[in-house]
Amino acid sequence: MSTQATQTRRWYRYRGPWLIMAGPAAVVVASLVTAWLAYRTQDDLVDANYYQSGQSVNRILKTNRYAQQHHLGAELRFNAVTGQIDVSLDQCPGGQCPPTLQLQLRHPARAQLDRSVILALDGGSRYRGNATLPPAHRWYLALSDSEQVWRIGAVWEPLKPQAVHLHPLQSVNPEDQ
Repeated sequence: MSTQATQTRRWYRYRGPWLIMAGPAAVVVASLVTAWLAYRTQDDLVDANYYQSGQSVNRILKTNRYAQQHHLGAELRFNAVTGQIDVSLDQCPGGQCPPTLQLQLRHPARAQLDRSVILALDGGSRYRGNATLPPAHRWYLALSDSEQVWRIGAVWEPLKPQAVHLHPLQSVNPEDQ
């Protein structure tokens, strides 16, 4: 009589089929959660204007070469309390300091945190400007003149209080240095 009772039980009353279906069901749920996370938290690591960025590579490499040939460098100090940025050029290119410099601060992963600051000549080869920076562990700096003839840069970690020395870049991206 016990054999008839086990034969009349339906399939869903056994543990085996449920254990077999649990694995694929978990994978389906995990893939849906992953797809939802990927859609909601898109990274800015891929440039939307990749074609235009690619076209500007030669121009950027030319500015890097100019800075290397003229041995340009600078020292940057940032006061987090006041937001003041002080930059001292080691030497002015061509013997004449430009009236303004452009400092670009790029966040490694979030383009919406990028900043561009215009620095004004404050006498000699010293430049000053102000910026409010969101907290970040690392910034990629690129300092250039207003005509984009030369460009120097560095990787800056704000948690380290020392000054940052900017130097001629070897490539397009300061993170490659």
